Amino acid sequence: MPSDATNEARALLLLQDEGLITLTDGVGLSATANDIVDNPYNIEIVETEAASVPRMLQDVDLAVINGNYALGAGLDPSTALA
Repeated sequence: MPSDATNEARALLLLQDEGLITLTDGVGLSATANDIVDNPYNIEIVETEAASVPRMLQDVDLAVINGNYALGAGLDPSTALA
């Protein structure tokens, strides 16, 4: 997931919205990986520069990628989870 503060929080909130993790109540856009209170699927959170996330796809099961980087990498948005 992106390592910058704004995109990290958005990525964590997305994972929570999809039922993959639970964050501290009310944390909102200040969320960090330290705010994960439940991780029932034991997802390993790896933070990296947003632009490098698309290049990591072959090495991970799940990635949260900013739209501009996903499109730039030729990814099809219709295949995205959310």
